[in-house]
Amino acid sequence: MGKKKNKIPYHFRLDSKTAKKLDSLIARMGYPSRSSFFTAAAYAALGEKNGDADANADAETNADANAEMTRGSLPESVTAWLSQNAPALSEKEIRAKLTAIIDTVLMPVVALRGAALAADTAWEEIRREFREQHGIWLTESEIRETIEQYELLNKAKLEEHRKRTLEGEHP
Repeated sequence: MGKKKNKIPYHFRLDSKTAKKLDSLIARMGYPSRSSFFTAAAYAALGEKNGDADANADAETNADANAEMTRGSLPESVTAWLSQNAPALSEKEIRAKLTAIIDTVLMPVVALRGAALAADTAWEEIRREFREQHGIWLTESEIRETIEQYELLNKAKLEEHRKRTLEGEHP
């Protein structure tokens, strides 16, 4: 028996009229289920063609349904909306740019008071700054996690700043 992959259910509500229209559209497009349609939309939003074949293989999703879940099989209006509204930065680029903002704005606070206090007092400011610079809203947990990682990865730099500040030197 193959290794079972974790599947996380996503739930949302639609009014009954919209849900009926969407169900009709999904059926006309040839998707076997709502789940298959929304999986295809998720892959399109992530810029993937079929996603990870192993992650898609389960009792509910057969090879034919998996083959249907491609960016090209979604309506043009969906792919256009995704292209227009999806972030243009990769996760790696987002993390690098967020780290640069943290370094510029929060480094002294992280050095003197720690990541937890820095995150508590400034995550909203960092979120707004990132939105202004890059047009992407980050979550509180993404920002907090990155501040904690920043503290761990920059111990020497932070310690040097703390030492200079406590000795009365200004950077």
